[in-house]
Amino acid sequence: MYVQLKENSFFFSSESMELIFAAFDILYNEPVQGVCAKVYSVNKIAALRQKYAFLYECHQALKPRVRYGMLEYLNADTLENFTLDAYESQLTTLEPAAFIAGALCEDEREGIHEAVRNDNALEAFYEKHEQYFNSFLGCQSFFRQTKRLIKDFFALARELRTEAFEKATDENQKDVLYAIEIAREELTSLPPLEYSQNLMGKTFYNRGPYERYVFSPSLFVPGRAMRFFSKDQILFFSLRLAEDGLEQYLECLRIAADSTRFRIILLLKEKGPMRGTNIAQAVSLAPSTVSHHMELLIKAGLANEEPVKNSKYYSVNMNRLCEIITYLTDSFGDSP
Repeated sequence: MYVQLKENSFFFSSESMELIFAAFDILYNEPVQGVCAKVYSVNKIAALRQKYAFLYECHQALKPRVRYGMLEYLNADTLENFTLDAYESQLTTLEPAAFIAGALCEDEREGIHEAVRNDNALEAFYEKHEQYFNSFLGCQSFFRQTKRLIKDFFALARELRTEAFEKATDENQKDVLYAIEIAREELTSLPPLEYSQNLMGKTFYNRGPYERYVFSPSLFVPGRAMRFFSKDQILFFSLRLAEDGLEQYLECLRIAADSTRFRIILLLKEKGPMRGTNIAQAVSLAPSTVSHHMELLIKAGLANEEPVKNSKYYSVNMNRLCEIITYLTDSFGDSP
């Protein structure tokens, strides 16, 4: 489904894209996701991880910043007639160095070309860019067996098209259609960038301009939303109703209750998107300490991370904060 909402805004929904996100869920299985655990059996997931052990181990070696780098090649033209076969073909026709550079959002094309061919250059690249990988072996597999990783990933995605998957996506169709109407209504009064910020609960550092804006609701997308941008902006957002219970909210409150993390939340709320080094200066802490705090805030869904070339910009996830405030208000009432 590819529908034009207004002059430069489009709505996209695809079972093929859902299979890609389901594959990511199998490979990472982070608490904020967990949809596959409801669609597939525990034994099925374990069997798939064993069958695709090389793919699973390699993706486990990727740090969160680059785990979804395979989607950096999406644009509005790609989505208009999107299929697994077409997108796999697009990625496999790329030179390995070009695919890696795009997946890492890295401008050092020459260094990546050398690292693909030369062991010493690969070791040097890893030492300089450890923020991308959890292990050197993972980095080595990513550079040396790129084509296999792409091939195995799409094989896993195809294998996830089961009766349970079809049932889950069919049941979700009414929510997809409803999302079209909501998006169409919102975009009559809001610019597409502002509507995008509302969906993600953050203020973007990278603001374009973009030729086209694509909005895509998803059952399997990790987290609340995910944004990709180059000449176009593509925003995937979750259609899942909030399923957090008491324990999840308590965990968020526990993480936010730390005095340093609370100061960071207030700082980002006041200043908007900031780099880690600037946050460190503002709160008088080492960048490595701030990085640890940001990992916890992101994992709890209280902060967003937006890679821009070699930098990362952090912002407050206002949607998550509003959920917690609403939960507390509903639990205790408005009156003292």
